[in-house]
Amino acid sequence: MLVEAGMEKINFSGGEPFLQQVKQKYINDFVTNLVTEIVTKIVTKIVTKIVTKIVTKIMTKIVTKIVTKIVTEIVTKIVKNLVTNIATKFATAIMTKIMTKL
Repeated sequence: MLVEAGMEKINFSGGEPFLQQVKQKYINDFVTNLVTEIVTKIVTKIVTKIVTKIVTKIMTKIVTKIVTKIVTEIVTKIVKNLVTNIATKFATAIMTKIMTKL
């Protein structure tokens, strides 16, 4: 809670050893909660960075495979259509020449 509010450090300046046990418990709980919060945020940032890198690598591989497959299929269809059109025109031209000579 305090970290979220912008607190960066706590300075205890003497007197703690003389506090009553009840007050020491509150200070101990406060420091424990603060350290837990800070450690949780640090670990969360580290894990988030690691998971992000892993997911990015996996997604890049998956997307690359999908895009490659799609592009390959499209290019294959285009090339087949072009070859078929060229072959048809060539065959038609040859047949026209043959037919005109007969």
